[in-house]
Amino acid sequence: MTTLCATVFLAGCSLIVGPRDLVLAPADGGDDARGADGFDARVDAGVEAVEAGVDAPPEPEAAADAGAGSLDAAPGQDAAADADADADGGPIACTSSCPEGAACTSNGECASQQCGPDHTCQPPPCATGPALCPVGTPCGASTDCASASCVAGKCAAPSCAPSCSDGATCDDNGECASQQCGPDHTCQPPGCANGPMKCNAGQPCGAPGDCGSDVCTAGKCAAPACAPSCPSGSPCGENPDCASKQCKNGTCM
Repeated sequence: MTTLCATVFLAGCSLIVGPRDLVLAPADGGDDARGADGFDARVDAGVEAVEAGVDAPPEPEAAADAGAGSLDAAPGQDAAADADADADGGPIACTSSCPEGAACTSNGECASQQCGPDHTCQPPPCATGPALCPVGTPCGASTDCASASCVAGKCAAPSCAPSCSDGATCDDNGECASQQCGPDHTCQPPGCANGPMKCNAGQPCGAPGDCGSDVCTAGKCAAPACAPSCPSGSPCGENPDCASKQCKNGTCM
């Protein structure tokens, strides 16, 4: 005998399933062999048992809601998505070493270590001064650096260093072949190039014009190709360069 309780309406009668037995009662409410009172009591008991032990099927609307709920994001998914947005609601383009102009929420996200009030990476403070940023300081663009070279978020020496020619961008004297980095961050001619004799052989140079001989090789003034027999009127760096042994103001006599 089943322990479930249910009421099934058949043609002409009702089937009452109770926790102990089955009772078939006339559908017109007629009494069975046990009497109307007993029948009513059993019907009440069966209904209560059904209500207690069998869940009603969900309403169509409730089932639809449950199905929709299963499509919702897992717990924490929304929070993770929110973490990918900056304070203004825009997406963060990167999380470290961000270039200038990129979206940011903190200084550490920017290569320059400067996240501005508008939540974009800004140039470092040294980039706003006349000297610009020296080698080794944080940068977000090459224009932040005196050397005009920003590598992996740090100002770096220019690629031509230590033999940058006159006019090349520089950060310090050691980057220039002439050993002279001017206040405008360009390599300048050496001091000797400004004299009437210009620079002698062996002295630093950043261009041929720095040398009396008009020859600059590997950052050093060198003797002209015609030395030691350069004719009169030839460029010279010193007397031995000339056949006459007379070099005056960079010209053989």
